[in-house]
Amino acid sequence: SYYLKAQQLAPKNGKSYNQLAVIAICAHRRLDAVYYYVRSLTASNPFLSAKESLAALFDETSKKAEKEEERLKVEEERKKQRRERRHKRQNKGSESEKSKEVWVLPWQVDKMEKAQPSSTRDVHSTLLTSTGRDPTPSDQPSPELIKSFVDAVLIVHGKLFTKIGLERITNAVEKCLSIWRLLLSYQLSINDTSRFLKILIVCLFSLHNAADREQGSSPAWLYYCGLSSSFILQFLYEVFQACNGLFITYNQRETLSVVGNALQPVTHSDGSGQLEARGLRSVEELLDHLACHLPLIKIWFDWLSFQWQLWTNCHQQIKDEIVRKFWRSAEQLLNHLIELKQLLHPNSSAATVLMPLWEDKSLAGFMPLKELWGQPPITANITTQQVCSTCCGLYSATTESSQDLFAEGAHRITAILQTSEQLFDGAKHTSSDNNGGRNRSLPLLFDGKRFLLQEQTASSPAAVAHTITSQE
Repeated sequence: SYYLKAQQLAPKNGKSYNQLAVIAICAHRRLDAVYYYVRSLTASNPFLSAKESLAALFDETSKKAEKEEERLKVEEERKKQRRERRHKRQNKGSESEKSKEVWVLPWQVDKMEKAQPSSTRDVHSTLLTSTGRDPTPSDQPSPELIKSFVDAVLIVHGKLFTKIGLERITNAVEKCLSIWRLLLSYQLSINDTSRFLKILIVCLFSLHNAADREQGSSPAWLYYCGLSSSFILQFLYEVFQACNGLFITYNQRETLSVVGNALQPVTHSDGSGQLEARGLRSVEELLDHLACHLPLIKIWFDWLSFQWQLWTNCHQQIKDEIVRKFWRSAEQLLNHLIELKQLLHPNSSAATVLMPLWEDKSLAGFMPLKELWGQPPITANITTQQVCSTCCGLYSATTESSQDLFAEGAHRITAILQTSEQLFDGAKHTSSDNNGGRNRSLPLLFDGKRFLLQEQTASSPAAVAHTITSQE
């Protein structure tokens, strides 16, 4: 607890993060250990010895994964041999037209009935809910599923950090994303969100580490940066798709009607214009599901707005299909958030309310987001009830936790849209300034009302001419 307090008091010092990583290793929390080592290296006063510790941790994780893979191969080979022997006995019995009686001991029955180990079976068929059915949005993910995803993520980033075993990184990424896709089909908690935000920070560190290690535009620099940025896009694409799926589901509910592809509340029969009780619960439920994803989306767009030049220089090696899918999904999500914001904040003045967000506090001292530290301070006299009262009178819950959830969700949506509108404002960034950093190759354009996907984008002036959506 003292190291946590030290980290809060001096977030720019990397020593406290290094000690927290050591404690996490002793507690067998490998993701926390990797995260704290990353924070130790990305502080303004970094603890450089953490790099060797991080490499050793990734090496240990890789060795464990290789041993597990070898064990599963041996088990699979043994099962294959048993199936072949059983098939031969069955064929021999049918030829002689004689039945054969086989006695099996009780403990052998249990072994025979056990399913194949989870890492060799299909992810979707092994990590179902305890009821044996497909997951629904109200189900909670199992610890086994979360552990499998964390292990898969660490294996991918171990290869990116150490640059060992990159010939097998494609299979590792596919396995990781398949588990991530399944995990997003569950109802996630705030603890899960905190864990996934740490994974996003590790992803951003991998990109910065590759960019810092190989300076310039050499083929090696482009290759390593392309691997890291490609994984980030695919990781966030699944998050965007999960959010878009939630909006599509709620657009089809009886309590919300679709008017011009926009969310509109259902009014009473007397025409009072007030949202019905069922609609109230639906809006709250929508924000409840989005609350697990919005912190990741907000931090991503914050980072993108601060590190756009790095991003445009690093993503040249990403496949066209991945880039197009990502920005198409981002366009849909941002337009959905605009519609939801119009429902929550019909008055533009409501968007000026500031309130503290836990993800901003937790990332204080993270150098890739250092510009975020200089933003205006949080307005201390704004209360959660005042935020809720600005939301079109839609909110009437009395519990403090529900009010906090609603208010934070409304503020995150506003923050994401403000950052995105400034980032993709075509009129603002058409001309470049004297420093040459404002002429941006924009995949999206904001026309004042909606975000529009650009089929082709202008080339970046700071690096080799390239496009985002079409490459050689």
